[in-house]
Amino acid sequence: MVKVEAFAENSPPVITLDDLAKDHKQAMREIVEQMHEQSEQEMMDGVYRRLSFTLCRGCYHEWIENPTG
Repeated sequence: MVKVEAFAENSPPVITLDDLAKDHKQAMREIVEQMHEQSEQEMMDGVYRRLSFTLCRGCYHEWIENPTG
């Protein structure tokens, strides 16, 4: 069995003067609007996902040598 856990990048963002000059209220409205268009599962998949695959011996050896295909 192959288990994969994937996490979104979580390092602190780099904030520039241009970022500080933006309309933050409008940016938050846009983010909330985007969230309304996604399911709860889609939002969770954007930051974390855990998968399990049961592979036969041959497929396992092929996958372990080239996991990204």
